[in-house]
Amino acid sequence: MQTKTQTFTLNGKPLQVWAFCCGFVRIKAKAFEVKRPGLLSTLAAFPTKEFTDWMPIWCFAINHPEGKFLIDTGDTNKVNDPAYYGQLKGMVHHYMTKQMGIKITREEEIDAQLKAIGWTCDSIDKVFMTPLH
Repeated sequence: MQTKTQTFTLNGKPLQVWAFCCGFVRIKAKAFEVKRPGLLSTLAAFPTKEFTDWMPIWCFAINHPEGKFLIDTGDTNKVNDPAYYGQLKGMVHHYMTKQMGIKITREEEIDAQLKAIGWTCDSIDKVFMTPLH
């Protein structure tokens, strides 16, 4: 597990931020280099074989004077099971199984990482999702 912690002061009150590496992702290198994102750029990367290096999936927990906040949730280690994407069909199935890769261990899932800092999923006041594709 990769975890980074920083403590700040906000109006005289402590504010803690944890950065958790919640697994890794890689995508087709050509898709990563596009200048105009969109469906056509994504499709143009399909025939290429080169992938990016594995990139960390970062999530952040913030203990703020106004509550506990989570920015992103990472993924699940169920993606390691070839049957995980079985219910998807057509292009979506192809994209998730051939055009990108995700690897994550159970210990890297967000609930396990929150437990390591003494939090539970139920203790979170708000969750902010940023990469809603």
